[in-house]
Amino acid sequence: MNAVAKEVSVTIVPPIHLRMVWEQVEPFLEPAIERSNGRWTLEAMYDEIATGKKNLWLVFEGNSDIECVAVTQVIKYPGKTMLSIDFLGGTGIDKWAFKLLDVLNSFAQDAGCSGLEAVARDGFQKWLGQNGFERSCAFFEKRI
Repeated sequence: MNAVAKEVSVTIVPPIHLRMVWEQVEPFLEPAIERSNGRWTLEAMYDEIATGKKNLWLVFEGNSDIECVAVTQVIKYPGKTMLSIDFLGGTGIDKWAFKLLDVLNSFAQDAGCSGLEAVARDGFQKWLGQNGFERSCAFFEKRI
């Protein structure tokens, strides 16, 4: 018996609908926010998305529950505009990673961005590298 692959769907959440999905989204964002070492809180993230400063993306497989949550923002540098993938959390990355990156790439093009950027754990190099991302630096910090 062959297993039928389920369609992966990626959707952006309009800020006016954030309240309806927030309870489902929080568990996906909590680990990434904890890794920000105090730079972010769930409340601050909610406010940034609710005001449209950041975008919230949901990934579904078939008609199932949420598989992944991503938070992006368009950053306008003096020389170019980039879509930054700021936070990402989910399960089954091998199922949805490339679909998510395809959608984000299209969104970035439509928004007039020159490219995408992300600060991520080393483990993300596997799928980011396969999608044309080059590792340009590592981020280090010291707490005092």
